[in-house]
Amino acid sequence: DAGAALSEAGMKWAREDAHEVTILSGDKDLCQLVGEDVAVLRPDSGEVWTAENVELKYGVKPTLIPDLLALAGDNSDGYKPYKGIADGRAVALIQKFGGALQVFTTTTSPDDLAAVVGKSIADALWNGGSEPARRALAMATIRADLDIDFSPLLEEPKVQPITQDPEPQIVDQKPQDQA
Repeated sequence: DAGAALSEAGMKWAREDAHEVTILSGDKDLCQLVGEDVAVLRPDSGEVWTAENVELKYGVKPTLIPDLLALAGDNSDGYKPYKGIADGRAVALIQKFGGALQVFTTTTSPDDLAAVVGKSIADALWNGGSEPARRALAMATIRADLDIDFSPLLEEPKVQPITQDPEPQIVDQKPQDQA
């Protein structure tokens, strides 16, 4: 979406040209971009979120926000991969297994999941398989590989004089009859 594309450009600006970037957004998915030179300014509260703020709020490091969304879903983007998995359970799974896909690659049965999320949700998660998480992870991950050249932004502005016609032209239009 447009917010992700703009944020991706901001990330490139921060990484390649050593600028500090602040992203104005209330979207949780953009918190994955937060790092040393990138912060998120929350319009609802006016708070500037650093990596520490993101981890305190969501329970995972910014780099794991896509994994959180891959398990819990994102209402604002309209996807919910697994019924019964909200942020709290997703965080518990990530803390136990390391990431969204690792939930499926490091477990051998639903019993491995039951200790974290309970038996009924573990069974549903196991039966759902990794494909919903894989698709949601692809959707939630903001790519930062746009080929953007920022060098023109760093050049001195080019000012060109405004030219006008020597004689303004007046167009005479007669009103039409409204009969």
